[in-house]
Amino acid sequence: MRLDDDAKRQNAALILEKPEQVLLLISNEKSVFDRRDIARTLHRYIDGVEDFQTAFARAMASPVLVELRAERRNALTGEIELARYSTWEMITVERDMATSADRLMESSGFRVGSSRVESAISLRQQAGISLSEEQRAAVLHITGPQRIAAVVGLAGAGKSTMLAAAREAWEAEGYRVQGAALAGKAAEGLEESAGISARTLASWSRGWERGFDQLGPRDVFVIDEAGMVGSRQLSQFITEVERTGAKIVLVGDPEQLQPIGAGAAFRAVAERVGFVELEGVRRQREEWQRVASVDFGRHRTIEGLNAYAERGAVHLEASADHARGAIVRDVIADMDSRPDGSRLVLAHRRVDVQLLNEAIRNARQKQGELAGEIVYRTTEGERAFAPGDRLLFRENNRDLGVKNGSLGVVERTEAGRLQVRLDSAKGPGLGRVVSVSMADYAAVDHGYATTIHKAQGATVDRAYVFASETMDRHLTYVAMTRHRDAVHLYASGVEFRDVDQLSARLSRAQAKETTLDYAGQTTVAHGEHELRQEHVVRAGYAERRGIESDIIPSGLDLSLVATRAQASIEPAIRLPAESLPGLADEPATERVTKKRSMFDGLKLGRGRIDGAAPDSRRASANEHAPQPAAERDAFSGVRLSAAKPQARESGQLEHEAAFAKAVDRYARAWTDVARMNEQGLPILEHQTAALRQASTTLENVRTGATRDLVSVLTQEPAIAHAMTALQGRDRVTRLVAGIAHEAQVRRDPLLRAERFVRAWKGLEAQHETRFWRAHEGGPRLTSGEVREAGQRIEASMRALAGELKRDPQLESILRDRGQVLGIRPGSRLDQVMRGGDIDRAIGRGVEHGHDRGRRGPGMSR
Repeated sequence: MRLDDDAKRQNAALILEKPEQVLLLISNEKSVFDRRDIARTLHRYIDGVEDFQTAFARAMASPVLVELRAERRNALTGEIELARYSTWEMITVERDMATSADRLMESSGFRVGSSRVESAISLRQQAGISLSEEQRAAVLHITGPQRIAAVVGLAGAGKSTMLAAAREAWEAEGYRVQGAALAGKAAEGLEESAGISARTLASWSRGWERGFDQLGPRDVFVIDEAGMVGSRQLSQFITEVERTGAKIVLVGDPEQLQPIGAGAAFRAVAERVGFVELEGVRRQREEWQRVASVDFGRHRTIEGLNAYAERGAVHLEASADHARGAIVRDVIADMDSRPDGSRLVLAHRRVDVQLLNEAIRNARQKQGELAGEIVYRTTEGERAFAPGDRLLFRENNRDLGVKNGSLGVVERTEAGRLQVRLDSAKGPGLGRVVSVSMADYAAVDHGYATTIHKAQGATVDRAYVFASETMDRHLTYVAMTRHRDAVHLYASGVEFRDVDQLSARLSRAQAKETTLDYAGQTTVAHGEHELRQEHVVRAGYAERRGIESDIIPSGLDLSLVATRAQASIEPAIRLPAESLPGLADEPATERVTKKRSMFDGLKLGRGRIDGAAPDSRRASANEHAPQPAAERDAFSGVRLSAAKPQARESGQLEHEAAFAKAVDRYARAWTDVARMNEQGLPILEHQTAALRQASTTLENVRTGATRDLVSVLTQEPAIAHAMTALQGRDRVTRLVAGIAHEAQVRRDPLLRAERFVRAWKGLEAQHETRFWRAHEGGPRLTSGEVREAGQRIEASMRALAGELKRDPQLESILRDRGQVLGIRPGSRLDQVMRGGDIDRAIGRGVEHGHDRGRRGPGMSR
């Protein structure tokens, strides 16, 4: 905020004297930042050019500042990426959080008997609530023996239902289950939907400071909406749980609203300790809406918005006033037709919320509603309320039993007092009645519209969203997934030129990072001492989750992406694990969290891949794997070969499960990097680390698997399509088949020959298409473009010809079986294959093709 000149000078003097104050301000919001963040923060307080430059230089030279990564050129895009910084305090906070999480993961003693778990699930079913397989897997996971567990769930995927069953299992085993959330409304929701007694995190902290409500070794502490919790706060709770011998369970979705404080703590912890995911959306009633919800949660914001736009649910109005007017019109019509239905009007900016509240209330008054209003002085200014008004509570109050974000309907007004009936799961205004003395509690406002932040965790029949350019993909995800029946999005044509620009703006990523995302062991000077910063190399959140949004579109050179991605991880493939920073003290293979997930029971065959060259001499069959009695991993039951079940040792089953998991992990990391590259965005440090670690893990499980996977992606379109278009077990099945096929190709010279001929003919087809395009109605190529195209084709053909010369066995097969493989006598390939001059054969072909291009198809000399 801008103050008077004296205050500015005082601020500038303080910052010049203690530049770390600026870094402290930044680290209250961001764990990792760059020099632009420092400059922006300084600009709030300092106007003078010389003072600004001096303060900036002092801040950059402060011993509090730590460089996590130097400025560098992005290997994929060629763009310069600014150096990334943090503070010693944030490094310590997040390191301690990670260390405590690791120790909790290694500690056990909280197992719940399988009979109690099954009984709890059965009780849910008897109550008419059926748990899906992934919900059952999540219950099994969090009731396991480890003292820390994480569940990542898409919006509307049934996290509360799962937690209710887990609570019953824990309590049957004699544990006390306590709950918490950042927001009071979320804590209330946890209590109502899962039966877990819950308070805000701040309330728990205050109690511990005073010596109250201490946790113990028989307590299970559940934090809901954990994705909104910053690093400092989550570190405090994880450390406290470790100290008291309790167990902590984190539930949330890091892709929804980002933490207000610094650091993506939940993502960082989840990727260290492992997690199960709930991805089966249950909230929306229509299948296409459930698919769109998954799109929003997987970074495919444009696809999600398109689904609604195609069905007339995205409204681009002439101006912001017109957009608000359209919302008022539709909301009033909905109130008239469904008076008992639930609805939310959402906006990001508070000013928009206020304007929408006023407009909807005015529309109701014009219809003769809301008679007998009384004006009250509230914390938001003067507000008029009448019986029938929607009311929002803006602060937690234990006496009233309301939370910040609670909604209700005004039943009676009188001087200095309001009687409000709260909303409940049954509907709006169907809960208990509270009597509000405005002298004691004045934090109320109209509740027709609310901010998106207050809506996370809410479920209503219909939602109406006012879009603004301040929104990002996280806010859009939350806003577009609150409904059961319908959601409509409204925007100003002045702010957004068209739906494409609207979609692009609402797709922006503003995910937060942690210092843990920056791998390596960096020794830096701190005063007179040298301190060692240890960052454990961990997979990024996206590598384990199916965040394969913004999939590689047609037109992007998939082989180029694969080659560049592979080049960025080659060092990790070649070096032993002990030579990689942060991995020296870890086992060669990744620690597998004992859990069940969507990959349970997955059986993967070694048959040929769809679209690949057939191999008539081989066949494969899948046998049904027995369900082992031992505790099951996320990939338990995964079958990679056709051996008979009775002949398979448990070690082999475990190895196959680990291999399937490693393939899935690599696929997620790869698609995440490809997505960023396609959008022209810088690859984040944790994404690079994710791809490197995923490659290392895959190599540790099966040597050469990464090479085979990258190769098959460039060689087989069917596998490339599976990588980008599929997810979960379907994608793993196809990729494992692709790896097996690639290994087969390496061993079988006939398959290599078939692939070689296919690749060569593909280049010839590209050549013909380029030269004939102008004659078939396509865009006309200039002579320069024709020449450039020919040069690229020549280079690719020379590379293939060189490969042929280096493989005598392949060359022999092509000569002996040329006709069977479709090689025409006298063709370019025939000349190269029979030892002719490569440059002459290729040059002749290109020149001949150019000549044909001038005459047009079908013309002869």
